Amino acid sequence: MEKDNQVDSKIVKKQIEENKSEVFVDLLAKFYEKFLLGSAESVETLADIEKDYNEEYNMLKDFATDPDSINKLMEKLSMEKQTILLRMLLQSGKFAGDFANLLNLTEEQKRELSKNLKKFVEEMTRQIKEGEKVKK
Repeated sequence: MEKDNQVDSKIVKKQIEENKSEVFVDLLAKFYEKFLLGSAESVETLADIEKDYNEEYNMLKDFATDPDSINKLMEKLSMEKQTILLRMLLQSGKFAGDFANLLNLTEEQKRELSKNLKKFVEEMTRQIKEGEKVKK
């Protein structure tokens, strides 16, 4: 009887572990769905920007191979917009590295990245709104 209980206990533990793995995959699939749909929407926005602002877009795109090309774009911008653009360029490099290594980050590092992303978006939004108030 006692041996039967041990076998039953092992079976239950195995079922719990298998169920945990199933839940893990479900949650991971939801993460990817949310991440990819958000990325898809952003890619569409970028395609619209390229279509509507092709000259400026190409100046930015050329920045990777010709760092001086950004100067042509900067000359067309107010100081506020120059600051915003430079911050986006600098931060995007940092965030790109973090995203490329996302699965290897610790839980704490992922939470810190999330906090930094939200903070950066809030700061950019605030800066853009402040610039719009100055124009009015």
